[in-house]
Amino acid sequence: MFGDLAVKTWLRRIPGLADAYHRARIFSSMAYWRWWVDPGRQNDRSILTDEWHFSAPETKARYARILEIVSAMRPAGSWGNALELGCAEGFFTQELAARCSSVMACDISQVARSRTAERCASFPNVRVAACDVEHLDLPDRFDLVFAMGVLEFIRGSARFERTALRLPKILNPEGLLILNACRLPGIVRGRKWTGWMACDADQMVDFLSHQKSWRLLHHEFHTEPRAGSAAAVEQVIAVLGKAE
Repeated sequence: MFGDLAVKTWLRRIPGLADAYHRARIFSSMAYWRWWVDPGRQNDRSILTDEWHFSAPETKARYARILEIVSAMRPAGSWGNALELGCAEGFFTQELAARCSSVMACDISQVARSRTAERCASFPNVRVAACDVEHLDLPDRFDLVFAMGVLEFIRGSARFERTALRLPKILNPEGLLILNACRLPGIVRGRKWTGWMACDADQMVDFLSHQKSWRLLHHEFHTEPRAGSAAAVEQVIAVLGKAE
């Protein structure tokens, strides 16, 4: 306890030190994810410990907002066939199953796939599969591709850009890409070194919207309270269509 108090005291006394300290902590966390974490195993652990609170009211509210946005862009009736990249525990998959003719729910995590398959067992139009978003090799084409809380885990802007350039190939001509991703903390947002280890939601939208193959149809910011914390998570919700 004394150590924590001492650190906080020094951070308050020296101008600029608090910001530098927080940036260093964020850098070390991002570096850990970039070089030492196995994505599949880490996702397994995160789901088993409920780290991301998929069943929380705040998460469900974000899901509802995304469904509302897509509903305004699709005609009444079935939304066609959908690909969900990063199905987690299947809560959002259930929503898609009720609206789409078929849903392919993918995740790198075995735990996620098992829980999604169990939760969606009553939906014959749901297929659960293993996939790595950076190495998509799918023969099918989809009317909707949902990438929610998954692209920010690609390790570095260069790898994100390579992945993003392949996404139009899995969409039908009138298809939509629905992107939901977290923004980096404001204290490091825009710093060049962040691009070596992660891609910020703002960078994702900026990159995609400047590609000839995409049209930005919708873009909004979403602030979501974080369970058990006074801080909130800043996110982006964006919808892109294939350019004609």
